[in-house]
Amino acid sequence: MACQLCGESSCLWVAIRDQSIVRGHSEQVEGPSCSSVIHAALERSIGLYEPMGIGAFVSALSELDPRIDLVWDIGANVGLYGALATSRGFGGVAIEANPQLRSILGRNLTVNAAGPKWSSYPVAVADRDGRMIFRQSSTSDASGSLRKGWRSVAAEIEVPTTTLDTIARYSDQPGLVKIDVEGCEHLVLRGAQSVLRRGALILVEVNLGAGGEEVLEILNEHGYTATQLDGGSSHQSADHSYIPGDQLLWFAAPKSRQSTYERILESMRLHGLDRDQPTTAMG
Repeated sequence: MACQLCGESSCLWVAIRDQSIVRGHSEQVEGPSCSSVIHAALERSIGLYEPMGIGAFVSALSELDPRIDLVWDIGANVGLYGALATSRGFGGVAIEANPQLRSILGRNLTVNAAGPKWSSYPVAVADRDGRMIFRQSSTSDASGSLRKGWRSVAAEIEVPTTTLDTIARYSDQPGLVKIDVEGCEHLVLRGAQSVLRRGALILVEVNLGAGGEEVLEILNEHGYTATQLDGGSSHQSADHSYIPGDQLLWFAAPKSRQSTYERILESMRLHGLDRDQPTTAMG
């Protein structure tokens, strides 16, 4: 079904609705539904899905300067986070390996030709440049992963891979990096040494049993403080490392940006996004 405002079936809201991402919350969105206004509806509800992720993302953007800071979206899917960033004047880089989503992502990042510039790359991000097998989910959410044994798989395709360090050689450094690559986040951070050294803010999904422990180890090695934002519980092991729950969202910042980090967490609390008491892992 096409969007009522723009007449296109590939706009952001239609893509989200048709993938059942909103999961019964479509009644919270009123009025036009095309890419140019979806961010307003999302802001009214503080996110129709992934409320913690969207809340942290928007709060982080408020601490950055669109004139000098880029946003990198690793695992961009249909471009929801990119649309939110664009609405605040931020440009950046969007990475999505799933060929089923490329045309939708491209449209959603270029809907406003006069807006900030986004570069979109049809690759997977890992710990090396090369080629790997990408597994497309058989569910309706159009997700995918490089990880073996990941979900029920509809198809396996070979895709090019790159690293964040490689991307950094061709792009200005990011102020904020959002990472959601279905259990391969540790591979992304292995290949992000220069990005972490420069102190980008990191919003990352952590999967226990799929490299999640390594995600926090890498952040710790680079002097980051990380806070678990949603669900479950985390605990400190005997060697003082922090072990997350399954598929949890973490927000991290280097100690050099501690005041920024604290303001972002406070902003989330003020917006009512503190249903679960965050657990902070100090690097």
